[in-house]
Amino acid sequence: MKILFLDFDGVLHPTGSASVKFSQLPMLEAFLREPPAQNIRIVVSSTWRDAYSLNALRRFFSADIAPRIVGCTTTLEEYDSDYERGEEIEAWLAEHASSAEWIALDDHSQGFSPRLRSRVLITESSTGLTDESIVRLRELAS
Repeated sequence: MKILFLDFDGVLHPTGSASVKFSQLPMLEAFLREPPAQNIRIVVSSTWRDAYSLNALRRFFSADIAPRIVGCTTTLEEYDSDYERGEEIEAWLAEHASSAEWIALDDHSQGFSPRLRSRVLITESSTGLTDESIVRLRELAS
C-alpha cells in the first residue's frame, strides 16, 4: 500500500478559481484507476480538512475512489519548523502507518523540508494538475 497525501487548492483546481473547483479531479481519478495505482490510499492534507468532515470530503470524489480516502492530516498544536505540511504528514504516518511508502501532491514546496521534497510532486498553483504532472506522478508512485 502507498499513501498519497493530497492538497486541493492549486492541485485539483487552480488556486483562487471559484468557478472551476475540482476541474482537475477527473485527471487524478483516471490515474488512480490505472492498475499500478489501484493500491494507493489517499489522506487529505489540504486545509479543506478544517472546513469539511472526512465523509463530506469523500463526496467530492467518484464513488469508486471515495472509499480509498482513509483519513486527513491534522493541524498540529506546535510545529518544530516552518515546514508545517511535512510535519503534519509525518505525524499522521507515525500514528497510522509508520512503515508505509508515501508521496504527496501539493502546490507549495516551502511546506516540506528539503529532506522530504523528493517524495512531493509540486504543481503550479495557477493550473493544478496537468498531463505532465500525471506523468511525473506515475514515476513517483512506482
